[in-house]
Amino acid sequence: MSCGCDPWPGGPNPPPVVPPPEGGIYAGGRILFVDPDHPAVQAPGGADPSLPFTLIADALAAAAVLATSATPRTVLCAPGTYIENVSIPLYVFLQGMAGESSGDRGNAHGTTIQGTVTADLATVTGVFDTWAGIADLVVRPPVGQKGLHVTGTGAFRLVASRCAFEAIAGGTAGGAVVVDNSGSAGGLTTEVMLHDCSLVGLSATACPLAVEDGYVGVRGGTIQSDGIASSVIQDGGFVQLLSGVIVIGGYDLNDGYLSCLDEAVLSVLGATAVLDIAATGFALLWSASLSAGQATAVTGTGSLLTRFIQGVSGYTDIAQTLTRYTSGIGGFGGLGLGYADLPQESTVAFQAQNSAGYPGSNTKYVYLRKTTADAIPTAIDLVSAGGGWPVVDDTAVKVSLDVVAYKDAGGTEVFGCHQAALVFRNGAGAVLGAASPQQNEYDNNGGVFTGNVVIGVSGNNITVTITGMAGVTINWTIDLVFRTAGAA
Repeated sequence: MSCGCDPWPGGPNPPPVVPPPEGGIYAGGRILFVDPDHPAVQAPGGADPSLPFTLIADALAAAAVLATSATPRTVLCAPGTYIENVSIPLYVFLQGMAGESSGDRGNAHGTTIQGTVTADLATVTGVFDTWAGIADLVVRPPVGQKGLHVTGTGAFRLVASRCAFEAIAGGTAGGAVVVDNSGSAGGLTTEVMLHDCSLVGLSATACPLAVEDGYVGVRGGTIQSDGIASSVIQDGGFVQLLSGVIVIGGYDLNDGYLSCLDEAVLSVLGATAVLDIAATGFALLWSASLSAGQATAVTGTGSLLTRFIQGVSGYTDIAQTLTRYTSGIGGFGGLGLGYADLPQESTVAFQAQNSAGYPGSNTKYVYLRKTTADAIPTAIDLVSAGGGWPVVDDTAVKVSLDVVAYKDAGGTEVFGCHQAALVFRNGAGAVLGAASPQQNEYDNNGGVFTGNVVIGVSGNNITVTITGMAGVTINWTIDLVFRTAGAA
């Protein structure tokens, strides 16, 4: 029996053996090697691409001389700890190697850089043609220094795969990954792609990811603070969390755009909110999961658009949430409205029983779940513009409010109340007419329930103020009915 296979390499017609050129074992090919333990290694400061390098920085400098867009170079680093700062050149890929340790993928790599990896590349023809990459590295900078620093004014693309970036202290100035590049070309900004990477803050002042400008895409992996500091501080730019990336710790969206897609997970373990959106920030949560521990999920005064959200808690500030997120057309939400329709997602509030528009002659139902801790918050407004539910000119609104409260501190205390109030406007600010509070309390703990619920007015709006108890966590259920007559 025979087959039509070619002869083995040692058979009748083996290929000719080409000896390596004189002067080096690697001959300056497409791969440059860093291996301080190699017998043929050159001394620190060497620039011969045909010999192994002692320092990563030397290998990168030699690769920069050879690399072009048509002939890129790879610098392959042997396992070990390299105490140096390095800069990634154009068209160069810095590749680490696995070590002998076991554990999670972020710490199993054998190539560790104890210093800062800097990317500051100039645009040549366009952002897609200007690139560099790193893979399979642990970047562990000294205290107060950055791990990966993407900076400068040239637009480019940087891809990091299967890397672990750590920060010990220093806030955003010493973050694990800091992106402050302001470059743009052809209408595109610098792109930083983080694939299956681990970004970790190891102290209360260490920030895993700080973004000031450019585009950052995170696909898979984790971003984790120590539970006190925020995991992400975004002061600008555009951040996308994709394909199951997990963020453990608060996300401070101070400015710029955030998009969470493909089951990105945002979670905190303590009492802070998962996502804090400042007035100039905009967040899109699409098919994402929020887990807020003991706090509610989202707070702030910025803009929020949500769809298909899984989570265990609602939003801290119902007022701001309703203005940012409305049912809109097709359920995708509308922004910047003068008044708010009721949200569809149960993480904000339960859907209204009656969807009639407001203002106008109609009846509106609102069902909220709220928690106060140590008497905070002390007010629950229904929309944020001025605070409260808007009363337009030449209308009268009857407000019916039912509240049930529960706390358990060595014994059970419960509280319930019903209030009805008439509020009207006739060319001036809202006027609170008759109010008829009824309330009752059950207490088998011998204490006094000091929480309170009040209907009031502020400017042209109806407000509902809930006061909790100092040092106590209270769970509130709030049911509101608005019956409006008058101008449409």
